[in-house]
Amino acid sequence: MSKKSNLPYDAKAYTDQGNAKGFLGDYHDAIADYSRAIELKPDEAEVYFLRGVAKEGLGDYRGAIADYDRAIELKPNYVDAYYGRGLAKSVLGDYASAIADYDWAIELKPDNAAAYTNRGVAKSALGDHEGAEADLKRAIELDPALKGH
Repeated sequence: MSKKSNLPYDAKAYTDQGNAKGFLGDYHDAIADYSRAIELKPDEAEVYFLRGVAKEGLGDYRGAIADYDRAIELKPNYVDAYYGRGLAKSVLGDYASAIADYDWAIELKPDNAAAYTNRGVAKSALGDHEGAEADLKRAIELDPALKGH
């Protein structure tokens, strides 16, 4: 009789189920599924990131930041986690810290138009209108579809 563990499969199944629930807007149940996946496989940065996104869906920005922090701890070059954490910090009005996260997202993925856009918004909120204009101009260069917005 084999004692082969099926924990990674079970963690993946919970993650996939959480993704489906999150897609449908059922963030409470998605968070429960992601939490179960984390219990089974606590070293998966992506699941912390996904749970952070679901927490943002419920307006729990501090909880989302904690999950993004853990995702970054596990995977220091996780662009989406830096970007997500920057968004959550911006919503909380912590623009200077959000800018630092957008800086990382841009350093890791220089063609990230969304990071330039949101960094520009954060800079504008802090009164750095020249920096904001430069970031928004760069975002439009990367994604010309933004020009009309």
